[in-house]
Amino acid sequence: MGHAETDGCAGAQVEFQAVLKSAGVRLTQQRKRFWEWAAGQKRGFTIPQALDAMRGYGIGQATVYRNTATLERLGLLRRIGNGNRSDRVYCCSKPGHHHSIVCDRCGLVREFDTCGWALLRELLSLQTGFEIQDHYMEVRGICPECQAAKR
Repeated sequence: MGHAETDGCAGAQVEFQAVLKSAGVRLTQQRKRFWEWAAGQKRGFTIPQALDAMRGYGIGQATVYRNTATLERLGLLRRIGNGNRSDRVYCCSKPGHHHSIVCDRCGLVREFDTCGWALLRELLSLQTGFEIQDHYMEVRGICPECQAAKR
């Protein structure tokens, strides 16, 4: 599977700044540059790809790793499945409740926000005795374009 294609987060600068501000995280020039690059990606990216891109701006490895971790913690980046590859793939995300559906052929990623979580949490709690705190869901399949190409 190649890197996942996403809708990207181009034009999400205002939301980015609002999320940082509400979390008390400073908007540094390096963080802004990293976000602008990440938000412009239409495909998921790996840390090595981000390092290559940021090197041209004089942004080093530690800063890329720190910004990736910070933006993931704030819900602005999401780690997505990457088949059998060892590289972690990240894509831009909007904060809040949503999940990913990933095409196993071309890597296309779409987000969705319906999952029946309230019912599922109650059912799992009854079956397991766990007090369910949170969840993460990633659905895999074949996108309409790949289905059409197969025909």
